[in-house]
Amino acid sequence: MRVTIVESPPQAVRTFPTPDASALTQEDVETIREIFHTPLTGSFNWDYDSANAKIRRLYELGKAHNWNTTVDVDWDLPCDLNDFPADPELSALRGFPAYEALSHEEKVQFAWKAHAQTMSQFLHGEQGAMLVASQLVSCAPTADGRRQALCFVADL
Repeated sequence: MRVTIVESPPQAVRTFPTPDASALTQEDVETIREIFHTPLTGSFNWDYDSANAKIRRLYELGKAHNWNTTVDVDWDLPCDLNDFPADPELSALRGFPAYEALSHEEKVQFAWKAHAQTMSQFLHGEQGAMLVASQLVSCAPTADGRRQALCFVADL
């Protein structure tokens, strides 16, 4: 690949020669096919007028009311690892003899490990949801639909 550094964006229409198909090997074709293989069929509609006012409104509401972890979470709050991450009375293991036999410190340590495992499951689930939602962006039939699908990606 050749990179050309330019001073400014192109000011006129540019045309590019049609690539020589014989320059690609069968291995190149298979690599490209594997990279871009998806079971979904993309849909592009170049009419950018708002096709569906309800979807546009949903998109606008999403932009206005979506939460933002940078702004909405106070990351400076102290975190006491010597105390339970949540109300211990709500523990699903409360009342089980093996759990009740643990010392207070062991219950706290167990609660934090269980909390970390739960958060890990959410993280991996959100990563999967982001992958699927990002694929839906190219499949939406209208620009408004793509914007709304993009909101789902951004929310993840």
